[in-house]
Amino acid sequence: MVGVILDVALVRKEINVNITVTCLAFRINVKVNPNKDTVIQLKQKIGEVWGIETKDITLWRLSRKMQDHLPLYRYHINEGSDVQFTRTGEPLSF
Repeated sequence: MVGVILDVALVRKEINVNITVTCLAFRINVKVNPNKDTVIQLKQKIGEVWGIETKDITLWRLSRKMQDHLPLYRYHINEGSDVQFTRTGEPLSF
């Protein structure tokens, strides 16, 4: 009898990845943990760098508006991912 052995590895919870956040005028690299960080936490990091309130930041991934309460992994964020940034009152550029 031949059997199949399935080895399932746990996803590391402490993994940090580098992503790019882009808008019309800027591009920055941000380190995040997709398994722990939420969209609002990413907005806070962006706000600290650019001096913008989180309420004025909208993030987009694969042309979908990202919801503040969701973890980043829900948007398939991994190493090298690109997230688009718009500020309240600015036109979309993608």
